[in-house]
Amino acid sequence: MRNRIQGMVIGFLAALILGSFIVPAIAAANYRQITALYDGIKVVVNGEMLDANDASYREPFMVGGVTMVPARIIGAMLFDGVTSWDDDTKTLYLGSMTGNTNRTYKLSELKYTTLPYYTSHKDEARDSTDTFRKDCLVRNSESLASNKYIDYSLNGQFSRFEALYFLQYDSRNTKADGTLKIWGDGVLLYTFEGMTAGTPPIPVSLDIKSVQSLRIGFEGGSGSSVPGVGLGEVKLYP
Repeated sequence: MRNRIQGMVIGFLAALILGSFIVPAIAAANYRQITALYDGIKVVVNGEMLDANDASYREPFMVGGVTMVPARIIGAMLFDGVTSWDDDTKTLYLGSMTGNTNRTYKLSELKYTTLPYYTSHKDEARDSTDTFRKDCLVRNSESLASNKYIDYSLNGQFSRFEALYFLQYDSRNTKADGTLKIWGDGVLLYTFEGMTAGTPPIPVSLDIKSVQSLRIGFEGGSGSSVPGVGLGEVKLYP
């Protein structure tokens, strides 16, 4: 069955799924119009139906009798969820990333749990020093302190994790404080307490060799509210 699915990968891959019946497809840096049929196609991976209500889910569609499924789903079916997109070279990677040691990876390229409220991936975010940081995971401020956790599937594919932990610009004068914690396979690898007004961006560098699952937690500090914080310049090295 696995070999049969692998033989169908080329027919399944789709770069983007848009919410209309006429969608643009990118090929050789040109736009072309295609007619896509959305017919309530369901996807079952290893006996488990994917949740169409999940924020990361994209509905499959048909073009010219060929079923198009997002690459993230193909990654889950064949390569334990490992998919990655290199925008510089316009290259989609499926399976092991260790063969490509010349590039790094962003958190948003990995398979992850649904992001909790007040957290999001952003291409860039402004820190308290008025500097824009790229490739960010941000947690916005809340009036009531609460803890937010996101789990990422690494599948032992990476050796190092590097980032800058920063206070967001809108929280630069905050009186609140926050705590960052990072776990690898349930073991606490890093913690920083007291991110508040006046705290400069903090470099984070972790050995994540053989780590299967990485958890990032933004926790409430000593007060009743939580400042806007973020991890920027995130890089995962194969």
